[in-house]
Parts: sequence; structure tokens; C-alpha cells
Amino acid sequence: MPRREILSPAQREELLVIPIDRAGLIEHYVLSEQDLSLIRQRRGDHNRLGIALQLALLRFPGTALLADEAPPQELINFLALQLQVPSSAWGEYAQRDETRREHLLELQTHYGIRSFTLGQYRSLAAWLLSTALQTNRGIALVRAAIEELRRRSVIVPRLPVLERLCAETALRAQRQLFATLSANLTDNQRRQLDAVLEPLEGRQLSVLAWLRSPSGIPNPRNILTHINALREHGIVFPDALLTHVSPIGWEHINLTGDYTWHANRRVAEG
Repeated sequence: MPRREILSPAQREELLVIPIDRAGLIEHYVLSEQDLSLIRQRRGDHNRLGIALQLALLRFPGTALLADEAPPQELINFLALQLQVPSSAWGEYAQRDETRREHLLELQTHYGIRSFTLGQYRSLAAWLLSTALQTNRGIALVRAAIEELRRRSVIVPRLPVLERLCAETALRAQRQLFATLSANLTDNQRRQLDAVLEPLEGRQLSVLAWLRSPSGIPNPRNILTHINALREHGIVFPDALLTHVSPIGWEHINLTGDYTWHANRRVAEG
């Protein structure tokens, strides 16, 4: 099973942070005349401020206002100033969960914002595969997924959902990469690669572990040393195998040692 958590706490906080500096507030949260026209149809300062806050969060960072969520006071003040209502009106709105849900549905209908459904999950995973073939960095995958959801006008789900999606997609990409690398190997080459997992004579260290051990700083001389070591074990990699493989993906295989070679079957089957 893929790892479900692929982000650090600091990365999670960074991805969906709500800007509170003046430049960020102006960039993301200035209400248009269309926005103001819709908002002013609400009765009461608390409803106007509340629906404006929901609209602001739907636009950036792209999330829906959760029950008991407390947006930054700077954002509340910035919107209240535009609406010419007291920022203290937020306190009354925050106590009305039913109103919050009604306003969310109204905003989705008016602006064409869609919920994150199972269909969206599958569609996003398929779209993300090409990125996962280029990098396995969790932060890069989740950031790409969030940006694509914003482009599609789909509500960004909670981060654990996106982490699971990205972890599954990364695993699918890794399997596809292994299949690409092994599809054209001969049976003899597969046997040679399987032999790399066997321990060296008189030692518990496998040939693979020995090959992965550093031979010094990465300079041409030491690289040649490793190439010669491979040749001594009868391993020669055809250049054609690496033509369509991202260098980052190849480096990941070298780093983790996640080789899956079997002499009696073709990996390309799945």
C-alpha cells in the first residue's frame, strides 16, 4: 500500500495558507461588482459578511468554509471594509451552520463551482499521472493537484484526501516506470539482474548493496569505477531502455533499490 502521508506538517500549512498581508489580500480578495450585487441580496450584516467569506475561501485557497472554522481576522476585516459592515458581525454568522451550507450551495450554483466527487478523484488521478512520472516529490504532486482543481473550479478537499490520491498515483507511475524499463529485457538480462540481489561470496552484503555504496565523490573517475563494476558482473544496460524514462525517476530507483525483475515472467504484463 502507498504511504498516505506524503507531506510534512510545514508543507501542509504552506499549501492552503490564507494570505493576510495587504498585497495578498488585494490580489485574492477584492470583491467585484457582480460579487457585491449577489452579497447585498442577503439580509443582515452577518449574512453579507458570512457569504463574502465563503466566496473568498472558495476562490483562494479553493476550499469550502468548514463548521467552526475561524478565518484570519485580517481577512474578515478586509471584507467587512468593502461591504461597509462591522467585522464583529462574523460572530453571529459563525453560529449558523445551516445558513453556511445554504450559502455554499448558492455560491456553487451562481459561480459554477463543483464539489469534489469520486468522479473528480478519478479524473484528477488520471491527469496527475504524467506529473508523477517526472517526480515523486509529495509537495510537487499535491501542489499540482491543487492548482488543477482551482483551474477546473472544483472545491479543494481536505489535504489527507489529496495526499492519498497523490500517493496512489505515484505508486501507479512507479509501476509504469518499472514496466517501461523491463519490457524489452531478455531472459538472460533478467537473470543477471536477479543475480545482483544475491550476496557476495563470503559476505552478507548483496551485489546490489555493494554497487550502491559510494565510491567517492561523483566525478568521472568514480562513475567509471561503478560502470566497470557492473561490467565485471556481466551487467550491460542498453541505452534504448532509458530513452523514454525521466532522469528523476531513474534516480529514485537507484536511491531506493526498488527493483522488481523476474526471469520467468514479463513485468510488462501489468
